[in-house]
Amino acid sequence: MPGAFALALAGALGAAPDFQAVGGVPAEAEAVAAAAWAEVERLAAAEGLRPPPLPGAIRIGLATRLAPGVAASSRPGLVTLRPGMPIAGAGGRALRHEVAHQYLLAACAPASGDRLFHEAFALAASGELADWVREDGYLPLARALGDLGGAPHLDGPGARRAIARL
Repeated sequence: MPGAFALALAGALGAAPDFQAVGGVPAEAEAVAAAAWAEVERLAAAEGLRPPPLPGAIRIGLATRLAPGVAASSRPGLVTLRPGMPIAGAGGRALRHEVAHQYLLAACAPASGDRLFHEAFALAASGELADWVREDGYLPLARALGDLGGAPHLDGPGARRAIARL
C-alpha cells in the first residue's frame, strides 16, 4: 500500500488548513479563506515552489483594536477582521490578504520579521495589487520611497500604493 500512502500524503499537502470562523464571523469566511489559500498555493506552484506544511487550524475572528485604515491583522494561526465588513466585499478582500500572510508564515517563518516583504507578497498573492496601482496619476519612485519611509505601518493606503509602485 505504499502507493496509497503517497497519494493520501500528496492530497493532504495540496489541501488548505482548517479555517475556523469564530466570534461572530460568518461561516462563509471559511470558504473564502480556503479558496484564497488554494490561489496562493497555485501561484507559488507556478513559480516552482513546494507547498508549505499545513499549519494547524487558523481561526478567523473579529478584531478588538486596529489602527485607523487597517481592515484586518494576522499572526500565526489567527486572522482578525474589522467588525462590520461584509465577507462578500471589503471583508473578503482583507481576508484574502491576511491568508496570503498566513501562507507566507507557513512557507517561510524566518521572513516574518521582514514587514516590507510580507506586505509586498500579500499584495501580490491576494490579487489586490491592481487595486493599488491607480490609473489617475503616476507615482514617482522618490515619492513612493518617501511614503514608505514616513508610514507608521505598512497597512495604510499610502504605503500599499507605494509598495504597488515598487
